[in-house]
Amino acid sequence: MLQVLRDERLQLAIEAAAQNDYIQTDEKNDEVYKGIVQRHEARATKIVYDMRSTISDFLLRYSDCLWFHNAADALTGTV
Repeated sequence: MLQVLRDERLQLAIEAAAQNDYIQTDEKNDEVYKGIVQRHEARATKIVYDMRSTISDFLLRYSDCLWFHNAADALTGTV
């Protein structure tokens, strides 16, 4: 998980989004920029965790489906 968050392309995307938001703000100082970067990092982290959860859920459901069909065939003897 941490490897994904440290990925160079993800970091570049966060920086680009933060710079875009920073250009649109009225205040121009380092603290504002750092806050924008932190907000985008938190958003990226949430998205990655949500993706992981979705993929895990899908794989669990898929393996359950396969197990159910194989077990049903084995129990009925129609393998």
